[in-house]
Amino acid sequence: MTQPYAALLDALLDDPDAVTFLRRVVRIAADDVLPGAACAGLMRTGAREWVTAASDQLAARADEIGYGADEGPCLDAIAGGSVVAVGNLGQDGRWPAFRPYAMVVGVSSLLAVPLRAEPRMAAALMVCSGQPDSFTGARRDSFEAFAARCAGGLAQLQRITDLVDIEVQLRQALDSRGIIDQAIGIVMAQQRCAADTALGLLRAASQRTNRKLRELSTDIVTRVGGQSPCPPTPFQIRSHVTSSPRPGRTPFR
Repeated sequence: MTQPYAALLDALLDDPDAVTFLRRVVRIAADDVLPGAACAGLMRTGAREWVTAASDQLAARADEIGYGADEGPCLDAIAGGSVVAVGNLGQDGRWPAFRPYAMVVGVSSLLAVPLRAEPRMAAALMVCSGQPDSFTGARRDSFEAFAARCAGGLAQLQRITDLVDIEVQLRQALDSRGIIDQAIGIVMAQQRCAADTALGLLRAASQRTNRKLRELSTDIVTRVGGQSPCPPTPFQIRSHVTSSPRPGRTPFR
C-alpha cells in the first residue's frame, strides 16, 4: 500500500481543493488500491450541492443512479456513518429505486465507505464490480484503510480552507479599520471632538442612512481627500532572518 499512500500524499500537496482531491482519489483507488475495480466518490459541498467523481463509466453511472434516485449505498454510508457492503446486488432487497437500474448497467457487488473527516463534511467512496463478492477479505480491508487516509486528507484540506477564510476575514477587518480610523480623524477635526465621540457620530449616521460603517467612512475620506482611500500595505513575511548581532551589540552566550 506504499504506492497508493504516496500518490494520496501527492494529491494532497498538489491540489489544496476538496473537489479536485476527490477526483484524484477515485483514480488512485481504481489504479493502485483495487486494480480493475470501478471507484466513485460523492461529497456534499453545500446545503444541497453534491459533487461526484468516478474512475470509469461503470462507476459514474452507478453514482448517477444513486444520486438521481436519492438512495443507494453511498448515501446510506454517509447518512449512517458506517460501511455498506453488497455481495450480490440481485439478492439484496434494499434500494428499490437504485437496485434495478444499477444491475442494468452491470453492477453486481459494491462497497461504500464513509469518509469521516468532520461533522461539516459529508462524503463517501464506493467501489463496484460486475462480479459478485468482489470486495471481501483483504480487498475490503485495503479499501477501508485507504478510505480512512482519504478522510484524513479531506479533514486537512478543510482546515486549510478555514485558515484561508480566516486570513481573508482578518485582512478585510484590518482594511476596514484603517478606513474607519481615517474617517474618525476627519470627524474629529471638523467637529472638534474626541475619538470616541467621532466614532459615535459615524455609527449614528450609519444606522440613520442604513449603510455599513466602512462604506460611509470610505465616502467621507473620498470626499475630503479627493480620491478613494488607498488600501493598506499588505503584511510581508520576512524571507530571511540574519543571525548576525546588531552593530554595537554583543550576542548572547
